[in-house]
Amino acid sequence: MKKNLKKAISAVIALAVSASLVPATFAAKIALTDVADTASYATAVNTLVALDVINGYEDGTFLPDNLITRAEVTKVIVAALNQTAAAEGMTGATEFTDVAADFWANGFINAGTQIGFINGMGDGTFAPQENVTYAQIVKMLVSSLGYEDYAQYMGGWPNGYLSIAASEGVTDGVKANANDAVTRAQVAQLVYNALNTPIVENTGMEYSSAGILVPTIAKQDGKGEDTYYKTLLTENFDAYLVEGYVTDTHKGGTLDVDQVTFGVAKSKKYDHDILGEITTTNDITKVEELTPVYVGDTDAAAYQNVYATAIIMVDEYDDYVMISFAPSGKNKTVTFTSDLLDTSDYEDSNDKFIDNKFKDGTDNFLMIYASETAKNSTKYQLQTTGTTTKTLDVDLFVNGFEIKDASREQIEEYVLKNEIGTLELVDTYKTDGYYDTIYVEHYTTAELLGITASTGKLTIKNALASSITLDDEDEDLVYSIYLDGEEITVADLQKGDILSIAYDVTADDSSDRAAFQKSKFFEIYVSRATASGKVTSRDKEEGWVNIGGEEYKFVNGYEELQMAGEYTITLDYFGRIYDYEVEATSVKYAIIDKFIYSESEEGYKATLYTADGVAKVYVFDGKVLNDDGTTKSEGDTAETDILNKVYVDGTSSKGKQAVYNRVVEYKVSSSTGELTSVKFLKAEGNDSNSKSPYSERNAKIGSIKLNDATKVIDAIEYTNEGYKSYSDLAVTTIDVFVDETEYEAYGFGTKVDGIYPLVLVVEGVGAYNATTRFAVVTDGYNESTTDDGDEIFELPVLYNGEATVLSVSDEAESQLANVKRGDAIFFQTG
Repeated sequence: MKKNLKKAISAVIALAVSASLVPATFAAKIALTDVADTASYATAVNTLVALDVINGYEDGTFLPDNLITRAEVTKVIVAALNQTAAAEGMTGATEFTDVAADFWANGFINAGTQIGFINGMGDGTFAPQENVTYAQIVKMLVSSLGYEDYAQYMGGWPNGYLSIAASEGVTDGVKANANDAVTRAQVAQLVYNALNTPIVENTGMEYSSAGILVPTIAKQDGKGEDTYYKTLLTENFDAYLVEGYVTDTHKGGTLDVDQVTFGVAKSKKYDHDILGEITTTNDITKVEELTPVYVGDTDAAAYQNVYATAIIMVDEYDDYVMISFAPSGKNKTVTFTSDLLDTSDYEDSNDKFIDNKFKDGTDNFLMIYASETAKNSTKYQLQTTGTTTKTLDVDLFVNGFEIKDASREQIEEYVLKNEIGTLELVDTYKTDGYYDTIYVEHYTTAELLGITASTGKLTIKNALASSITLDDEDEDLVYSIYLDGEEITVADLQKGDILSIAYDVTADDSSDRAAFQKSKFFEIYVSRATASGKVTSRDKEEGWVNIGGEEYKFVNGYEELQMAGEYTITLDYFGRIYDYEVEATSVKYAIIDKFIYSESEEGYKATLYTADGVAKVYVFDGKVLNDDGTTKSEGDTAETDILNKVYVDGTSSKGKQAVYNRVVEYKVSSSTGELTSVKFLKAEGNDSNSKSPYSERNAKIGSIKLNDATKVIDAIEYTNEGYKSYSDLAVTTIDVFVDETEYEAYGFGTKVDGIYPLVLVVEGVGAYNATTRFAVVTDGYNESTTDDGDEIFELPVLYNGEATVLSVSDEAESQLANVKRGDAIFFQTG
């Protein structure tokens, strides 16, 4: 495995390897938990922390809004002058009466006095524990830049110092009154500004035209013929503020994981012996490349081709080290999650993506929704070349690997078809309104089936490969594994983990499979998340199902989970359903109507009428099961068992078994859609020679107890027709039963609190007498569709004191023509 090969550098900087995917926003990497990457002072804090000028706290915070004392700010400025080591050797008594010889900051106060940027309060004290004011820190910084004599000439304390600081940019980004106490964030911004401000050298005194003796200074701003640009940063740290962009990373194959090549497009007139022959130019496409540059604790490697401002230091080994990196406002960037892409132009009527439609088309734009609730998408134009026949001119970065001048086929594959991860469009330094760079994350999902920790081999269930090997002895391999935001090792993985794997899609251009198998880069996000709940709604068109109040999409395409069914689902890193199991409290019930041999498919099929009122045909997967669901011994056949249960003597010509003998629990494979289990249930309750009256008060038919959750299948017409067609079966509810009316009914399934989950009714007197069902129409009827796409008619009514909607069959639709609001109606259900 390729490790960080960098030799130890100066103690001023602590480098950390960063091998992350393209982040969602452009900002320098901030390790401090309370400094947002969008904060105006983030770059200042990040740079000063990297230079060890200012520090965070042990708990990872910076506390940007806390005030700072005069002793603390003295230490910061001494560190900004790179005099910390000298100050630590100057401990002991000071010239100030209120700074004891054992005070923690006395060495820094002595150093500040010697350098000349502090003078005390004028009464022999320093007031080390008092909060520093805006005017006081400005005075210290202006003096540190060499302006002390000139500030005195300009009016002295405090206005002379404040005036110079404002004119030289030291106070940019900080607003305060002279006597205001300043925060740690404000101090960081002021010190950062001072580090990048040209220093001055005093050249003596001369008389002005008015005959007044004034100090003369030479500003080291690089504008003179023989002068170079000098700042506290360049002189004390050999660090330089430049503009340009990353031109190559370790993913290009020639650099280590913590290295980039940085093209400097603009800089001040620095010493050419340090940064080479770099001159200020307006043509920012022409760069002087520095290589290798160690990225330090920045995310520079994630922003290839993006114009940025950077501070690069030359360390004691003459290596280039990135201190800070901040993409420039000259870039125009939009960031989305990939699922907001509007791909409707490339889909068929069933919302299925049409391969090659974008590839073979002429569209030079992407359509993207601003949010999940947006009704209309926005067009984002892509960069093109040519005048008549326009060709896409876009660099595509997939998982950080560059596809230069990406083809339309590659954009279709990795952008338009991508449904997860982050998508960034960048109009880089050209800023001409056309997006020329696309960053996208691309993952493949796998289930971990086994681990060989000694060799790093992961056996996986995945469409691209059956295994990957994360061998630490492979010098070319770069990988990382994350669980719950923390990096883990191969040994920490567990069988059954769901893996979202990013890889080098450019490792082979023949296929995604070949690229995955040849990739030497893997970034793996592990999920062990599960959820449970009842299906409350679903949307086939949008591809989601609502379980327990949360909407979920699927890894492997939409699956129509049973309404009101209770499931335990396994989720991937992006919160999508990878697999699911039906809870024991949500068993699937059905009546087997037919069990036939299919000549064309050389196997058995079963027609089931489910407790949800849907007739479905399933292929039987051939597993041999007993009635209780256990596996039979080898050599037995399932066909004989099931045929005998469905047909008399196993022969369809002799007729079907009684309907109450054909009630089953069943299971369907989530991957194949085939029947994997058929368990025949024992009927409990009436028999053909006895019926029991329904008790409305007790919600019972004889010994069979029901409630509103009981699934009721009405087989009265089915039985009367001699089991001719399952279309005569109907699903209904407890409220169809008439008090003190006799029914022949059977209970099935495991009772909960004495209540059956499924009741089958085969005979009843008066169950559907029109006089027993009365309602008032509350609105006109309307057309609708079921979840299966069947057209139905709906009639809003007030029934039993509650507003509800009746679903009306085709046969009864003609009777609705004259029905209007306020009408009283009698109805029967089926």
